[in-house]
Amino acid sequence: DELRFWNRAISSVEINNFMCDSINPQSAEGLVGYWRMDEGSGDTLFDASIMGFDGYINGAVHNLESIDFSFEVDQYMVQFYTLGDADSYHWDFGDGNSSSEKDPTHVYDSIGVYNACLTTNGICEQMVSCQEIVICIEPSAVFVAYLNDFEISFDQLSQYALDYYWDFGDGYISTEYNPTHTYDSIGTYTVCLTVTNDCGQDTYCQNVNICVDPIADFTYNINNLQVSFYQLSQYADEYLWDFGDGNYSYDPEPVHIYENPENYIVCLTVFNDCGTDQHYDTIMGEPPMMCNFSFIFDNGMIYFTDESLNSTSCYWDFGDGTNSTEQNPVHQYEVYGLYNCCLTIENDDGIFTFCDSVFYCEEARAEFSFEMQEGLLTTSDLSSKTDTWLWDFGDGTTSIQPEPLHKYESSGEYTVCLTSSNPCSEDIFCKDILAELPEKAFDLRFYPNPANDVLRVDIPEDGQYRISIFDYHGKSVYTNELFIPGRSIYELDVSTLPSGVYIFDLRSDNLSERKKIIICRL
Repeated sequence: DELRFWNRAISSVEINNFMCDSINPQSAEGLVGYWRMDEGSGDTLFDASIMGFDGYINGAVHNLESIDFSFEVDQYMVQFYTLGDADSYHWDFGDGNSSSEKDPTHVYDSIGVYNACLTTNGICEQMVSCQEIVICIEPSAVFVAYLNDFEISFDQLSQYALDYYWDFGDGYISTEYNPTHTYDSIGTYTVCLTVTNDCGQDTYCQNVNICVDPIADFTYNINNLQVSFYQLSQYADEYLWDFGDGNYSYDPEPVHIYENPENYIVCLTVFNDCGTDQHYDTIMGEPPMMCNFSFIFDNGMIYFTDESLNSTSCYWDFGDGTNSTEQNPVHQYEVYGLYNCCLTIENDDGIFTFCDSVFYCEEARAEFSFEMQEGLLTTSDLSSKTDTWLWDFGDGTTSIQPEPLHKYESSGEYTVCLTSSNPCSEDIFCKDILAELPEKAFDLRFYPNPANDVLRVDIPEDGQYRISIFDYHGKSVYTNELFIPGRSIYELDVSTLPSGVYIFDLRSDNLSERKKIIICRL
């Protein structure tokens, strides 16, 4: 704002022209007082006109260069306050939204840093003031857990979270939004959810009790009056057996011997921290077998044990034409197979016979030796306990003969494997062998001979070749290696060789030949 005094009347045009522009007090006609009021400090007003009437203002307040503003943040809502007055206001909140109110209220959609600007307009000037608005709300972690036996699922109820980190308390973690987790065993686990965003993090923990009622079940095996019990229960920590004859056990899989061959009701009760369960079964008592035996295998031998009651004599029939009268014999079968072995005993109650099947089988063992001569492999089978043979010669061919002959088509190193097998097992034995085939000679033809400038060579087949020419003193005068794609005529430039007699040498992986050539210069 400025204050001007004139000693003449000025027109409306002059007023409009002077309204927002500074004037030159030295050349302005009739200007007798000109106070710009732009001192910025102090109580003195300086007269810029030629008159020099400086003045004094008591309690002067100086305008700032722009109108500033303040604000208050409440989560996503911001209340703005303009610190001053203007003709008009324009707010840019930095998120694409605006307002023309003096003291607007604005709600941001998400956390972040926004550059809010206030533009104010007066008669002759426009001023802009900007400040950073930080919208930042720390996340809040919370969840609900749902249990189904060992499986637990979660519902996410957190607020303002961007990332999620679950710790299930059993060594496993997840970063999913609503994970599902399966525990391996019952127990109490502390599940913690940590949520984060750009403003901070929060952790919420909850104890979950994985508790599944036990399920009781068992099976058993009867041998005379001895019963072996086997556990089929699930989720059980403790066991109580009631054998039905007044005896009890806390072992998971007990062995119990009854005194009499009767029917007994066996009850198994299982416990864990979550509950209990019971399973009943009727055990059918059987009278003891007068004649019985067992056997075990060890290194090809079979050890038989007489388990009969009060036997005074024994007779063993091993099912392979051999027998024994020993009480606990040791037997070796010559050929593997299924044998019906019978034990006949005699005691005070009479003569009794018990038979059982014995399957005798030893593991096959593969081995061989060989001879190699000019690519012909001669094999010798050294395998044992073998019914079938499968040879792999390493060149894509096989044989099922026990001792096959095999001819290799090309030189090289091959891995030969023999698989020997019988009905119970198989074994593999391998060796690396070297097949060296003799080089094949061929009828080397070339023309003209004598040659002048060009010697034409008839190449019989495709391959990688080495062509050499030696003079009669054995000195190499030409060498070249090249690939010939199929039978063709190869033209060799000999124009640089002087007249004379030479040795022409042609070699490949499978072919070799030498011949005399004559170079004749005309």
